[in-house]
Amino acid sequence: MCVPFWGLSMPERPHDKLDHYLDAFVLTSERRKIIRNRVYQSGHSPDDPIAILTAQDGIMEGRLVTVLAGLKGLPAQIEKSGSSLSDEIVSHVTKKIDQRHVALLADLRKQVGEDVDLAIKSAVSKADIRYFRRAALQVALVCLLSAGIAGIAGYVQGRQDTRNLEGGYAEIVGRPDADTWLGIISMRTAMQK
Repeated sequence: MCVPFWGLSMPERPHDKLDHYLDAFVLTSERRKIIRNRVYQSGHSPDDPIAILTAQDGIMEGRLVTVLAGLKGLPAQIEKSGSSLSDEIVSHVTKKIDQRHVALLADLRKQVGEDVDLAIKSAVSKADIRYFRRAALQVALVCLLSAGIAGIAGYVQGRQDTRNLEGGYAEIVGRPDADTWLGIISMRTAMQK
């Protein structure tokens, strides 16, 4: 029980120097017991100045244990933070690049479309009916030349075929019904073989 003395309360059991020193730190009751036992085991009284040094070592040891325990988990925590941060950065950068590509593609489509429209309008405005007439005449000339060459080639081929016939058949070729007669003769020849 505390007895008030001019506004101050005195503890039931008087504090020694070790208690006053330990009160200055935030320590668990378990840690206080460990420090007090260490002081007694070293053979010093709680009021001895060496007891304070022993207590200081005990406090520092407890803090060092806490720091080391915290450091054990630090690499994993740093890796986790770094991984989540790098994922966030990659996601953000990828999103920005995609936005820029979309904008670039839209601008490129617009520019190409404008260039094509301009080229078509320019070509149409330069087009003259004379070019179309000249092109039509050139196509007609090519068709006539092709037909003439095909006709000449057919005539020459036909003349060549009649030269290969025997003398008796050459007279039939000049007749208007020569195809019919030549068909009959070729069937007859095929039957004889």
